[in-house]
Amino acid sequence: MPSGGDDDENKSILETYKIKQEVSDGDLMVLSIYTEDVLNMSTSIASDIDPNVVELCVENIRRCQNNHPTRGQLVLLSWVLSHVIPPRSIDYLNKTAIFSCMASAQAILWHWGFYDVALLLTATETRDKQGSLLGGVETRSRIPKEYVDQFVEIYPHFQEKGSKDSERQTNVACKAIDTIAKDFIKCDWKVQSSDELKENGSTIDDMNLMSTPSDIKTRLSALVLKLAKQQESDYAPI
Repeated sequence: MPSGGDDDENKSILETYKIKQEVSDGDLMVLSIYTEDVLNMSTSIASDIDPNVVELCVENIRRCQNNHPTRGQLVLLSWVLSHVIPPRSIDYLNKTAIFSCMASAQAILWHWGFYDVALLLTATETRDKQGSLLGGVETRSRIPKEYVDQFVEIYPHFQEKGSKDSERQTNVACKAIDTIAKDFIKCDWKVQSSDELKENGSTIDDMNLMSTPSDIKTRLSALVLKLAKQQESDYAPI
C-alpha cells in the first residue's frame, strides 16, 4: 500500500531495499593503509625475503601506473597475499593499494623461484591497433596427477559432476588453476619488470615480449600447493 509523500509512492519495490556493502569503508581504509608498507606485507608472508628484491619490485610498479591488471593477474595476487589481505577485498581496493599489492606479490613470487609467474603478474597484454589479442600459445597440458591427488586431499570440495567427469575437472583447486591459466595463455605479454627479474625469465625476446610457458598449469599447481602448505603450518596447533 502506498504510504508517505509523493516521492515514496513513485519508488519501485527494489528501490526500497537498502544496499549493504560487502566490505565496509572502515575495513577498506585499514587495508589501504596496510598496503602502504610493501616490505612489511612481504615479510609477513616470506620472513626471509631480501628487502632489495622488494624495493626493485616497488620501483618497477611505479613504471606500470597506466596498466590495467587483468582478472587473472588480480586473482593471482589474491592467492599470494591471502595470508594478509582477504581475497574478496581485492576488488574493492583503490588503484594505489592494488599496485602496492602487485609489487609485494611479485617480490614474493620472485623470492620463491616462480620467476615466469612473477613476470606475468605485471606484464601487459599484447594487442593490435584494433584491440585484438596477439599471440598466445596452444597447449593441452594438464595438471600433473601428483598435484591432483594432493589437491583432492587438501581441498575435498567437489562440485556436482557427471558420470564422465574426473576429479581434476571437479576439484575446486584444479578448476581455479585451469581458469587462471586460460587468462595467461590467451596472448603474448609485454614484460614490465626489473632487469634483474627478467634475467631469470625463460621466454623473453629482445622486444621484451613473453609467451606464457607451456607448463603454466604445472607452475601454478606448485604455487597453490606451496600456499596451501604454508597456510596449514600457520594454523597448525601448538
